[in-house]
Amino acid sequence: LVFALSALPALAGNYDFVVAQDCSGNFTSIQKAIDACKAFPDSRVSIFVKKGIYKEKSVVPSCNSYLSIVGESVDKTIITFDDHFTKINRGRNSTFYTYTLKVEANDFRLENITVENSSGPVGQALALHVEGDRCVFRNCRFLGNQDTVYATVRFSRHYFANCLL
Repeated sequence: LVFALSALPALAGNYDFVVAQDCSGNFTSIQKAIDACKAFPDSRVSIFVKKGIYKEKSVVPSCNSYLSIVGESVDKTIITFDDHFTKINRGRNSTFYTYTLKVEANDFRLENITVENSSGPVGQALALHVEGDRCVFRNCRFLGNQDTVYATVRFSRHYFANCLL
């Protein structure tokens, strides 16, 4: 009963947007849903992402504060991309552009999602790059080979609960 009730918000449609590869939601890509969110909202905006492998490089810009992205299943809701230091080829700072998910916004939340840099053993390749403050990550997996999570900006605070880093 507790498990059934915890899934209720997803079933009840308590989200502003739904992302689904099978076209049953508002969008088929996570980035398109992020881009549709109101800039500088007065209250939290939420995106529900149905199970699937989303091959995309996503950015949550600073104007999308108070954004939540919630996956249907940490094991079956996957954001993946394969950029790496050599592929980016932007000189000595290439690492900072290799992310799969970059979060520039404050008060961001990510839950029940795997973020993966799938480039393999080729050097620096970020799964997650966080620049925002007060960001929360719950029940997430961050997968990569080297430099998987990059938390930047002096004095920013991030909370990781039940996550694989």
